[in-house]
Amino acid sequence: MKMKNELPLLQNLKCGDKKSFEVIYQHYADKVFFVAKSFHINNEDAKEIVQDVFLKVWEKRADIKEGQSFKAYLITIAKNMLLNKLKKKTHEATFKHYLKKFSDNFENTTENYIIYSDLESYANGFIESMPNKRKQILLLKREKGLSNKEIAMQLNISKRTVDNNLYKANKALKELISKDVVLLAAIMNLTSILS
Repeated sequence: MKMKNELPLLQNLKCGDKKSFEVIYQHYADKVFFVAKSFHINNEDAKEIVQDVFLKVWEKRADIKEGQSFKAYLITIAKNMLLNKLKKKTHEATFKHYLKKFSDNFENTTENYIIYSDLESYANGFIESMPNKRKQILLLKREKGLSNKEIAMQLNISKRTVDNNLYKANKALKELISKDVVLLAAIMNLTSILS
């Protein structure tokens, strides 16, 4: 159901009016919460999505299009955030599964932990040596789980630039692996994300 006086509230919100933002939040927060719950996440995660959605609305308030459905706009933001969250959890689960499988094959000793830490540091050093833009793109993909399109929007660059940089990063990581197979364990997480 569309909120009464929504258009003036949205116009005021675009100008930074906090009271209008609060009224809009009060009207739509429960709706966003139920959209989040439809993705079968727990209440805590759903509440976090609500907060993130409205934080994004506040940050991007100048971009709100008054002629379009604000409810659809909120739901689109929520769904994109939920999909990114689920994608990130999938990557984490895959890596944890790999680590468990990897650790089952080796004795869990202090020496192995030190070796793994050194290899991980080496891989992170390799990432640090990448050109700044490529490193920034890679970290947004790896740590925030953003899509290529979202990275492009956030960095104000084309999606093609993001695609090319991720391709080059992936290629460089694969070359590194082929030169030193032992590094596979430390950078497996990165190559699975970039693929």
